[in-house]
Amino acid sequence: MKLILCAACASFIGTMTFAGQSFDGSGTGSGQSMNEVTVLGEGHMLVQSLSAYEPLATNDPENPMAGLPGKCFGSFEINRASAAGAGHCVFAKEGVSTVVTDWVVTGMTAEGAMTGTWSVIGASGAAAGLTGGGRFSNLSNREAGTFENTITGAVAMP
Repeated sequence: MKLILCAACASFIGTMTFAGQSFDGSGTGSGQSMNEVTVLGEGHMLVQSLSAYEPLATNDPENPMAGLPGKCFGSFEINRASAAGAGHCVFAKEGVSTVVTDWVVTGMTAEGAMTGTWSVIGASGAAAGLTGGGRFSNLSNREAGTFENTITGAVAMP
């Protein structure tokens, strides 16, 4: 019985997030996008965005956001070669943790990827107290209704 209990404790400790730890926040997010586009003129449009993320593929498997699926919503404006907008994401695994981020579009690449910043604005469960942020480059395939988001940055536990 003691052997089983010790094995269970070792397994739990191996997956715990400890106070004061920092984690690489870089990785890739992908999934389905449901964007509604309103054309305002030549090269000018407003995009209402709703995205469903597959579980996040982070470079650091110990990152509290690793493996969390999510939903993002917001809007951005594209005017010729510039873009601006903002929104929020909720990444959650029921009974484990929830992490809420905001995102701000600050530009657009020549390939049409939206670029900008993201930051953690709140978290609960195993990720309670998580802080951090970074940059992103999100490229959508409008015809397929998919996206790939390349994420950089860092997160930390208090």
